[in-house]
Amino acid sequence: MVRRTLVTVVMLIAFVAAGCSESRAMFGQRDDGESVRVGVGQVLEVALPSNPTTGYSWQVAEVPAFLTQSGEPVFEAREDDDVVGAGGTEILRFEVTGAGVGVLLLEYRRPWEADVPAEETFALDITAR
Repeated sequence: MVRRTLVTVVMLIAFVAAGCSESRAMFGQRDDGESVRVGVGQVLEVALPSNPTTGYSWQVAEVPAFLTQSGEPVFEAREDDDVVGAGGTEILRFEVTGAGVGVLLLEYRRPWEADVPAEETFALDITAR
């Protein structure tokens, strides 16, 4: 009886933990220009090469109404590179708050150089359901 109760409690904890886990849709440089599908309630995560010591960072140029940026972009340095000023990965997160179709457009630029063309761009054609 005690063993059956213990097994039930463990299964219940596992079930609750699984329901609390964040559902993410992750994309990177190789997905540039692709058409993707995401679900309402998911977090869309874009991880792109970046080096903020140069002044460049990924800026949101266009975002569909059904995406809400979640916090500020996060920079992760390469673990194997301890050189000051080395590049790494910039991660931008967006919550999928509703259904729709649209384009997420990011530009790699210096924010103070608004009238200078972007160094790079990244685009996703997104369908959210």
